[in-house]
Amino acid sequence: MKVKELSKYFSIFLLGVLLIAVYKMFDSIDIIFAFIGKVFSILVPFVIAFFISVFVYPICIFFEKLIDKSTIEFIRKRRRGLSVLIVYTIFLAILFLIIWFLIPSLIKSIYNFVSNIYLYIANIEAFLNSYEWINIDFDYILSTINYNEILSKIDFNTLSKQATTSVVSFSSIFIDFFIAIIASIYMLLDRKELKQLLSKIGKKVFKEKAYNNLLKYGSKLHEYLYKYLYCLIIDGLVMFVLSFILMSVLRIRYSLVLAIILGLFNIIPYFGAIIAGVLVCVTTIFTTDLQTAIILAVAIVILQQIDSNIIQPKLVKDSLEIKPLWVIFGVILGGGLFGFAGLLLAVPIMGLIRYIFKESIDGESDETEISTSN
Repeated sequence: MKVKELSKYFSIFLLGVLLIAVYKMFDSIDIIFAFIGKVFSILVPFVIAFFISVFVYPICIFFEKLIDKSTIEFIRKRRRGLSVLIVYTIFLAILFLIIWFLIPSLIKSIYNFVSNIYLYIANIEAFLNSYEWINIDFDYILSTINYNEILSKIDFNTLSKQATTSVVSFSSIFIDFFIAIIASIYMLLDRKELKQLLSKIGKKVFKEKAYNNLLKYGSKLHEYLYKYLYCLIIDGLVMFVLSFILMSVLRIRYSLVLAIILGLFNIIPYFGAIIAGVLVCVTTIFTTDLQTAIILAVAIVILQQIDSNIIQPKLVKDSLEIKPLWVIFGVILGGGLFGFAGLLLAVPIMGLIRYIFKESIDGESDETEISTSN
């Protein structure tokens, strides 16, 4: 048999093996995804650590520059370690203050709300019955409910297992966060060595042009992430404080819990403020009264307008310049694929995509102008 024929049959054989491998890969797609999920779950603490270190890096640099001005040589030589120590001490102090002052009040508010849930249900019933066109017979609905039958269908063994799973999941989250904090400290302390290692790997894996683009776009993403996340936190805190003061003046019950909801949801672009506003106002109708809820709704709308037109522009002087349509698209896509993290990171990632797209278009137009001029 000739060499060409052997080569031909060998190519066919390789193609057949490749097709079988692809088929088996798709046939075992669940196992592959499970393996990828397992690997990702192991890497989660280090991903969190990376974002924490990126977030606090500029603050560490700020303290390093201050310590570098010291006249004591011993302190200057240890400026990196001291700056990391100062930043994490401040972080832990803030966390301790939140736990000490905020958490007990929050737990008390939630406990009072749950204890009075039947009263609020009665308020809902009275509110609905006050409108004649809403004809709902609550007594009949309650009489048709067989509580013994409902209890008999509840599998308490399953509930116990779910409770145990929830406790284990919470413990896992706590452990992951603790590992992330420790790992982020080492990332900040050894950042020079890490940068050199990543630079060597990048130069080995990528060509020079691709490596330079990776550095440029990575730097741009870091800029967008840092600016956007800081603005979100400050904006959320401002909204929390202002709404808490507002609701305290209006003597609204559970003002602390409701203010936290407004502050947290405010970090979700466009949808967050609307969802939180509706949720808070509806809760106020049944826990306080309708008149107060209407006043609160008007006040929240005014507050959100002040936030979007005055506070946010002051925080973000150099905007990402993303159109609302793309922000909404990014938030829906990011939230659907990656949950809460996707909601947070959608805007800076869309900003980076816009930057890359605009740069490529501008580059093509420049090349066209050069070719036409020649």
